[in-house]
Amino acid sequence: MNIRTTIRRQVADDLQAMLQLNEPEIIVQPSRPTGQIAAEDLPFAAVYFSEGGPDESLEDTETAQLSVTIYVSERQDADAVLDDYSDKVARAFPEHYKPAQEVEEWSYTGFAYGEDEQGTGLASLTVNFNLTWERS
Repeated sequence: MNIRTTIRRQVADDLQAMLQLNEPEIIVQPSRPTGQIAAEDLPFAAVYFSEGGPDESLEDTETAQLSVTIYVSERQDADAVLDDYSDKVARAFPEHYKPAQEVEEWSYTGFAYGEDEQGTGLASLTVNFNLTWERS
């Protein structure tokens, strides 16, 4: 199995387990969402790579940005709900976290709120991490 697939699946599984402690109905998918997210599927999280490539400073390594996007229903307190999820994501993935044996580095790089420009009724927050791993 490709290392990126392994990492996405493990991160999704670990996030699902962490969020189930407080949010029994959340769905965590190890890929970008396809199509429109239905209101009955909210809250929903997607784990995916945004970009990546060879690490120029380290031979036989690859570096990539992994994103975790959380979707909730757009409402007056949506940012506060997303802030709470962001804190839970941070607790689920401390700096020493390794989703696969090959992962050498894992670091938090920031977050961004999504804008509902198409009127989908969704509010979102994306939390980003940089990963470095050995290429096989």
